[in-house]
Amino acid sequence: MKKFVTADLHFFHAMIIEYCNRPFKNIKVMQTALIQNWNRVVNNNDIVYVLGDFAFGDGHQMFRRVLKNLNGRKVLIYGNHDDNRPRFYISAGFESVHYPYLEVDDPELSQADTNKKFICGHVHNLFVQCKNVINCGVDVWNYKPVDMEVIRETYIGE
Repeated sequence: MKKFVTADLHFFHAMIIEYCNRPFKNIKVMQTALIQNWNRVVNNNDIVYVLGDFAFGDGHQMFRRVLKNLNGRKVLIYGNHDDNRPRFYISAGFESVHYPYLEVDDPELSQADTNKKFICGHVHNLFVQCKNVINCGVDVWNYKPVDMEVIRETYIGE
């Protein structure tokens, strides 16, 4: 089982293409690419932590349709655009929902307090790394989830 992180997918949000200068001609093309990119790297036994802003809207069937087409187990950490109650996200297909962050008990990721690294979303294409913060948003990771091993090897130095 691999662990992945991602953020800021913004399914059903047509204006995100313009806001973030995404290379898609419309929302349908963007959503198809996001699903295909996700499924190219994530297998069904993998887990993906979505660090917020999965989708816009409150259409349960829309969320359910997207989630069932994405490989792996999905965990949501609320973002500022995730407006529905936890029960909504769980019934749509997320395994669990957390707010405002999730602390992962993973000895491989632990460091001395002065060297802690944090993984975030919400900043879209502003940066990949800024001091001790690593952006896992799709806008800087070729519109796909990033393997935690890549984060660990590239940015944490383990």
